Amino acid sequence: MDGEKGFLYAFGMCKKSLTLIGLWPKSKSSNYAEAVVVLRFTLTTLLIVSFVNIVQTIKLLAVWGDLDAMTDIISTANLPIAVAVFKMMVFYKHRKAFEPLLSFVEADWKSYKTDSDMTNMWSNAQTTRRISMICVILGAGTVNGHLFIRLGQEAKILPGKDGATRLSFVDSYFPYDYSPTPIYEITWAIQYIGAALATCAYSGIYCLFVALMLHLCGQFSNLRKKLRRVVTNEDDKRKFVEKLAEIVKRHENLNNFARVIEKIFNLMFLAEILGCTIQFCMQGFFLLTLSSKEGMGLPILHILFMVIYVLHIGTHLFICCYVSEKLQDESVSIVRAAYNCEWYNLSAKDAMLLVMIMNRAKKPLRITAGKFCAFSLSLYAQIFKTSGGYLSMLLAVRDRIT
Repeated sequence: MDGEKGFLYAFGMCKKSLTLIGLWPKSKSSNYAEAVVVLRFTLTTLLIVSFVNIVQTIKLLAVWGDLDAMTDIISTANLPIAVAVFKMMVFYKHRKAFEPLLSFVEADWKSYKTDSDMTNMWSNAQTTRRISMICVILGAGTVNGHLFIRLGQEAKILPGKDGATRLSFVDSYFPYDYSPTPIYEITWAIQYIGAALATCAYSGIYCLFVALMLHLCGQFSNLRKKLRRVVTNEDDKRKFVEKLAEIVKRHENLNNFARVIEKIFNLMFLAEILGCTIQFCMQGFFLLTLSSKEGMGLPILHILFMVIYVLHIGTHLFICCYVSEKLQDESVSIVRAAYNCEWYNLSAKDAMLLVMIMNRAKKPLRITAGKFCAFSLSLYAQIFKTSGGYLSMLLAVRDRIT
């Protein structure tokens, strides 16, 4: 019961988010349940693509050449939601591959553990839960922040775009007249729902990644402790070799677990770092452009929205880099554990077995972006540095045009 409770505690929020849009992997489901999942995913994807991405892309082509309008369209919804849709499709393609991963995690929660191992797993589960809540809150804040800005512009509390009224939720071009009531309200609501679902998918996929990664890091930590116990509490040679064989087998299973995660997520994260670099740059450009407009001032809601928006994107990326770097450290911690244990009390033959384990574990496990670069905190800093360079280029282009 504690195992099932721990699994649901760690994965509960991402399960709810991904189930809503038809992405949660189900190992045992009937044909009817599977059809419902496929239908839910298809309708969600079509709604997002049709009422957000396509109409925004048409609008982008219509205002081509207007740097300010192009920046607003690309950075606010078009690019981030396009990245979210791409991640949804990649995730759906690999949905079956998640089933053995989740079964592996459930088995870990239900298997026998020492009190120390259980405490470590619950600590990671609590961290996962807190991170999931932060991601969901920031995602909801981003969508609803934009909602309040649009409502304020419609009520003429905030300055609109050149005095325009009956604005869509995100700047779009529709092949029909959407201004009459109730067509306007229906279109507006559908766009809001589409943006909310895309944000739900964006945060849900991240939360699942974090939950799997922190569980994996916790299992490496538990394995390290088990290795120390085996060496310290050696009873006889035969028992030592058997327990060491179990550790080697467990270590290989954890390595395979990490390889599957890397295979599934590396293409998603390649799109993510490219999208984040552009979004950070364009949000900074939009903020500087908005503040430099004469007589307009800088509405407080715009500031709050941009802060929440950048926090939303930046926090997700930071968490990904943090847990990836933590995995690198935990994966090579087996080497340190073998070196720091009481190997000098073993026979030469048994000590050589530890050397073999150290040799297998000396290469850290990495999560990459399309096999090009490994996620780490240094990569996170490099993304901001690159965004700053692009921002300087955009400002120079703007000054040259004006």
